Amino acid sequence: MTFRLLSCDGGGIRGYMSSLIIEALNKQTGGKLLGSADGFAGTSTGGLITVALADARTQGQDMPDRIKEIVEIYRCDADRIFTENDRGLFSRIEEMLLRLFGHQGGPGVLECQYTANGLVSVAHDLVGDRTSGSIDPALVLAVNSAALEVPKGQVLKGTRG
Repeated sequence: MTFRLLSCDGGGIRGYMSSLIIEALNKQTGGKLLGSADGFAGTSTGGLITVALADARTQGQDMPDRIKEIVEIYRCDADRIFTENDRGLFSRIEEMLLRLFGHQGGPGVLECQYTANGLVSVAHDLVGDRTSGSIDPALVLAVNSAALEVPKGQVLKGTRG
């Protein structure tokens, strides 16, 4: 049995590219790309895309319209999605030491570069107050995000609360 998983990686604004690619491939396949996905998985900004798509599928909404909406959100609201994390002095010192000893990482080496607030806000705009429990469990939604400071009870909480 074939299982088709649509997976999107994280990486900040690269989610814009992922959404553009999904939109283009879906057009080229006559809607078959999104229509044939058995599951959705994503990390960070890729999780935003896959949550929105899985929710649209569950709600019976038009998938091509949803991916267009996601593309527009990245195009127009990237600054709202990606809010810089106000890293503390200790974290900045550690990061400078890592660079001094040859580590080539940028912001986000020791903690998230962005807060989860922007992702949560945009996710709420896309799916409202629905939680992960409202998404069809057959879609095998898997989302991971490194920023775990979202207050309990906010958008996309687990099925147990």
